[in-house]
Amino acid sequence: MPAGLTDLQQKQLDQVDDLLQEGPEQDGFAKDLFFGRFREDAIFPFPEQDEAQQKSINALLDQLKSFCIANIDPAAIDRDQKLPAKVASGLGQ
Repeated sequence: MPAGLTDLQQKQLDQVDDLLQEGPEQDGFAKDLFFGRFREDAIFPFPEQDEAQQKSINALLDQLKSFCIANIDPAAIDRDQKLPAKVASGLGQ
């Protein structure tokens, strides 16, 4: 035990050491990408949706696509360096 530590403090340090040593010794997905490693097992297979969920998702994506085509001017956003309030509120809805 290092000098000056109480028994409780030493116990807490031991618990921290145990927690830090538990779990997989693997870098995060983004860190692996940074180093040129793609861990396919971390993201595949995609979760499966039932048919009702898939229809709901597709309807939402169709609505989002229609909104984007009708309301978003990427060149204007780049030029003005500002996201119009109309676009932000519409995306929120």
